[in-house]
Formats: sequence, structure tokens, C-alpha cells
Amino acid sequence: MSAVDEPRDPAGEVVEQLADGLWRRLRDVILVAERIETYSFTESDAPRHEPLGSAEAVAVATDQVVRALREAGDPDGWRLLARVADTQEGVPLDELAAMLDRPRLATVERVNALVQAGLAQRALDLDRVFATMAGDALIGLVRAVASRLGDQAALFRPEARAAQGGGSGDGLPLL
Repeated sequence: MSAVDEPRDPAGEVVEQLADGLWRRLRDVILVAERIETYSFTESDAPRHEPLGSAEAVAVATDQVVRALREAGDPDGWRLLARVADTQEGVPLDELAAMLDRPRLATVERVNALVQAGLAQRALDLDRVFATMAGDALIGLVRAVASRLGDQAALFRPEARAAQGGGSGDGLPLL
């Protein structure tokens, strides 16, 4: 079977895109930490950054994923991320502030939280905000799940359930 004939796995592709995008942010954080630790104002025997062990790497990665989900799950964070993911040109910061009906400084703080989570990037010279690969993937994942859930809810009409014998209509017991 050639690569063209292989079935696509959209969920796997989204997971890969999200993981790769978050890895870019985590890699940058690790490199900055190493650089800061090698810069010394005084000579000392201060402990240096040690490479992460397997269990530590998983813990740090888990923290990164949970932080990204937390920032995207915030109502303002979600609105910002959804808006910047809808364009390749980025969105001016003032437009985002108007959308949230918040002062520019408050919007900058929300954008910075998304940047720290690896979901957005800010072009200071253009005064625009862009979604990262991870931000695009997370938006795509949520929209795909919401679409499927919406389709299922639309089919969950009383007449369909009555035809199924009054149950839930999907074979699941009613709570």
C-alpha cells in the first residue's frame, strides 16, 4: 500500500501537530534556561542545568500540555485564539482588545499567557498576533469534536428516541 492509498488519521495528525507545536515552545524554554545558567556574574559552584530524565521529561511535558489547555480553556483565551487561528495575516492587537471589550494592556496580558503556553506568537514590529502550530491544532481539535458532538445532539430528537423504544437512542442507558 503506497502513502497515497493509506487511510488518513485526522485525529493522529492533530495530535502530532499539537505535540510538535508545544515541543517548539518547550524546546525554547529549555534552551533559554541553559543559556541563563551558563551566564555567570560571579564565579561560583552553583548547580547547573541537568538534562531531564525520562520521568522528569514526561512531567514537564504534562505541565506544558495542561498549561496550554488551561489558557485555551479560559473564555477570553479561547476567543483570542479562535480569532487569530482564522487568519494567516495575524490580527492587530487593537482589534483583539476591541473584540474582548478590554483595555489594550489587559489584552496584552491575555495574549502573553497564550504565548507562554505556546499557542500564539506576537510580532511586536507589526503589532499583530498569530496562532502557532499548536494553537491551530488545538482549535482544529476542539472544532472537530464540537462538530461531531453537535451532529450527535441534532440527531437526538424525541421521535428518534421513541422509535428506539424510548431509550437514549444511542444504546447508552439513561442516567
